[in-house]
Amino acid sequence: MNYDILIDLLTNMVLVVSISVVYSLFDGQNKLSRLSSKLVMGVLVAGVGYVVMRNHVEIEPGIVFDGRSLVMVLAGFYFGLIPTIIGGIVLIYYRITIGGNGVIPGILWVILPGLIGLLWRYYRLKLNTNSKVISKREQFLVIFLTQFTVVGILFFFPNKVSLDAIKQVVIPIVFFYPIGGFIVSTFMLRIRQNYFDTQLLKKREEEYIGLFNQANTSSFIVDSHSGKIINVNQVAITKYGYSYDEFTQKTIKDLSILGELDISNAISHQEEHQTDYIISKSMLKSGGIIDVEVRLRTIQYNEQEYIYVSLSDITKRLINEQKYQDVNEKLKATLNSVGDGVIVTNQYGYIEVINEVAQKYLTITDNYIGNNLLNVIRMFPTPNQLPLSDLLTSIVNTKTPFKTDKPYIIMDDNDDTHYLDFTLSPVIYQNENFVKGTILVFRDITDAHIAQNKIEYVSQHDFLTELYNRYFLETEMKRLDTKRQLPITLIIGDVNGLKLVNDTFGHIMGDQYLKEVSDIIKKATRAEDITARWGGDEFMILLPQTTKENAQVIINRISDLSKKSRFDLFVPSLSLGVATKDNIEMDLDDVLKTAEDIMYENKVFDGK
Repeated sequence: MNYDILIDLLTNMVLVVSISVVYSLFDGQNKLSRLSSKLVMGVLVAGVGYVVMRNHVEIEPGIVFDGRSLVMVLAGFYFGLIPTIIGGIVLIYYRITIGGNGVIPGILWVILPGLIGLLWRYYRLKLNTNSKVISKREQFLVIFLTQFTVVGILFFFPNKVSLDAIKQVVIPIVFFYPIGGFIVSTFMLRIRQNYFDTQLLKKREEEYIGLFNQANTSSFIVDSHSGKIINVNQVAITKYGYSYDEFTQKTIKDLSILGELDISNAISHQEEHQTDYIISKSMLKSGGIIDVEVRLRTIQYNEQEYIYVSLSDITKRLINEQKYQDVNEKLKATLNSVGDGVIVTNQYGYIEVINEVAQKYLTITDNYIGNNLLNVIRMFPTPNQLPLSDLLTSIVNTKTPFKTDKPYIIMDDNDDTHYLDFTLSPVIYQNENFVKGTILVFRDITDAHIAQNKIEYVSQHDFLTELYNRYFLETEMKRLDTKRQLPITLIIGDVNGLKLVNDTFGHIMGDQYLKEVSDIIKKATRAEDITARWGGDEFMILLPQTTKENAQVIINRISDLSKKSRFDLFVPSLSLGVATKDNIEMDLDDVLKTAEDIMYENKVFDGK
C-alpha cells in the first residue's frame, strides 16, 4: 500500500468528522418545522458527502476511493430516511459525473451503507430513545461490517476494479475507517442522548410548572439559602392579596407571624418529628390571620436547587376539629354518666367508642379501641338464643334492631357471671342505605334476674317439700294433655299416719315426716317426671309418655325406698293409686279421679 494513498484516505476520513458538526446544529433549538429540518439536514449531508468525494483518491483511471460509505452509514444512523435519500441521490449523481469503470460499485458504496444505517436506526434507535443501551462494541461492529461489505462489493466486479487497487485501500477502509467512524458515531450518539435528556427535562419542567400553577394550594418556589420567593401561583395571589411582583420582593418568612416558616427551622422540625408538614399562622395583606399547613420539598428548577413550599389554609378544618373534639368530649361525658353499658362498633365489629360501664366487662383493660368486640367480651346466650356473632351479622344484613326477650350471660373482668338485657341497633347515616356500624346498649339485671327466679320458684314450688305445687302441676297437666304425650299416667299418694304424728309428736315432726316422704318420691322418679305436693298429705306424680306397667316400676321403687328409710319414728307409708290415659278421647280429670278412687281403696288396708 502506497503511503501517500493512506495519508489521502485518512485525510478523507477526517473530513467525515464534519458530519457530526452538522448533526450538532439540530439539537432541537432551531425553529424549523420537522420536514424543513429534514430537508435542510439532507442538503447538509449531501454537502458533506460532496466535499468528501471531491477529496477522493484515484488508484486507477476511473477507480476512486473516499469516505462516502462512512457518510452514508452515519447519515442512516442519525439523520433518518429523508436526509439519507437526499444525500444518497446527490452522491450517486456526483459519482456518475466522475465516470470510469468504478461507477456501478461506486453507486453501491452509497446505497448499501445508507440501507444498513437506516435499518440499524429503525431497530436500535427509533424504537428506543435511551441511547445508553447502545454499546460501543455494537457501534464499532456495525461500522466495521459496513466497511467490510463495501470492500467485498469490489470483488464482484473483477473486470472493473483490479485486485491490486483493492489491496492498496483495503487496510485503511476496513481497519482505519471503522475506528474513525466509531469515534464520530460515539460523539453523535452522545449528542442524541443529550437531546432526549434535555427534552425530557423540559417536559418535566413544563409538567411541574403546569402542576404548580394548577395546584389548589398556595404554592411558592423559594431560594433555599435566602428564603426569597422566586415564583408564586395564582392561588397564593388570590388567597393572600399580594401581586406577583409584591410576592417576589418578600421572603417566605414574611408571610408567617410565628416565624416558623423559616426554611431551616421547618426542615429541622420535619426531620425531628418525622412528619412532612408543620402547622403555622400566616398573615394576609388585609391583616387577616389564617392557620396553614406547611409542606416543603427540595426541587430542581432551571438546573438550580430550590425549595417548593405549599401552604394549605386549614383554618376551617381546625375550627371543625375543635368543634368535633368538644362534641366528642361531651359525648364521652354523656356516655359515662349513664348507668348502661354502651359499645359502638364499625360494620366489621371493631370497637370505636365504649363507656366506662362497659369497660369492666371486657377481657382487656387497654387497647380495646380497634379490637373486635367478639374477641374482648365474653357474652353467652341462654337456650334458644342466637350467639352475639350471629346477631351482629344479622344486624348488618337486615338493618333491623334486636332486643333481648331473655337475659344473656356475661362475665366481667373478674370472671364473675352476670345477667343482662341489651339492644343491638344498626348505625345508618342519612341518605345512605348501608350499615356503617352497630350500637350495643346493655344493662346488668343480675339482681333483678335472681329476684325474679326466686319469685318464680316460690310461685311454682311447695315451700316445705320443695316439690312443685298444685298450681304448677295443674298447668302442666293442661300443657301436656296432647296426643303426642300419650300414654299419660298419674300416680296419686296419701301419706299414712300424718295426723297421728301431728297429734302425738307435734307439727314439727309431722313436717319432718312429709319431707322424708317427698325425698323418697324424688329418688324414685325420673328427671323428666313431674312430682308435686297435691294437698296437705297428698302427693301427685305426672308421667307423660309412660305406660301403666312402667308406672308400676316407680310405685315398687317408692315402696322399696320407704322400707329402707331411716325415719326416726317408723317406716314411712303411702297409699298409692295409679291410672293411665291412653286414648285422646279420655278426660284427664276422669283419669285423676280413677287414680284417687284406687288410692282410697288401698288406704283402707295400708292406713292401718
